[in-house]
Amino acid sequence: MTLTVKLNKRGLDPATRKEAAGFSATARLKRSDFGMTTALGMVGDDVTITIEALAHRSE
Repeated sequence: MTLTVKLNKRGLDPATRKEAAGFSATARLKRSDFGMTTALGMVGDDVTITIEALAHRSE
C-alpha cells in the first residue's frame, strides 16, 4: 500500500502560537488482497483510507 501525502499548510498555529504543519494522506486498497472475501457481492471491495494530521514543532 502506498500513501499519497500532501503538505496542506505550514506556519504559525493561531490557537497554540507554535509553528505547525498540516498534512493529508490517502491510500486505496482492496479488501480481497488481505483475504477479506466474505460478502464481496454485497460489500464493496475497494477501501479508501484518509488521514488528516496536524503536527506542532516541539520546543
